[in-house]
Amino acid sequence: MIFEVDLISQKDKLLFREKEGERQLFCLIRKKWLKTTPEELVRQLFIIHLIDQLNFNKNRINVEKSLHVNGILKRFDVLVYNEAMEPVVLIECKAPHIPLKQHVFDQVSNYNQVIKASYLIITNGNQIACAYIDRINNTFKYLESLEKIA
Repeated sequence: MIFEVDLISQKDKLLFREKEGERQLFCLIRKKWLKTTPEELVRQLFIIHLIDQLNFNKNRINVEKSLHVNGILKRFDVLVYNEAMEPVVLIECKAPHIPLKQHVFDQVSNYNQVIKASYLIITNGNQIACAYIDRINNTFKYLESLEKIA
């Protein structure tokens, strides 16, 4: 189930600068300036959403880390950990013009074969899809909002 969001209108919550003719934005998690690409904009806006709206601790958020999936080096977008530092929410961010199709969910699902988070989220800043994986009962359920993950 896909639901609508308007993360893009929250751009005023981010820090921007111009450096050597390039527009950059500041990543709260990595504590560095990054080139402002459409996907990076969505990633940073969703991080702000995780912290401000869902009350996740920024110290338990990891951004763009490498992992091996079926012997191939990949990189996840955002991973949120619980207090025991176990992976809980795995997020794949796309640029606003990229539709949230099955292949995007397949991508984050493939990463989750290694990570084993309970929640999977895909977003393009305009839409979000979220699923819960119950490993005990071996079930998968799409959620209608993000409120249940907070």
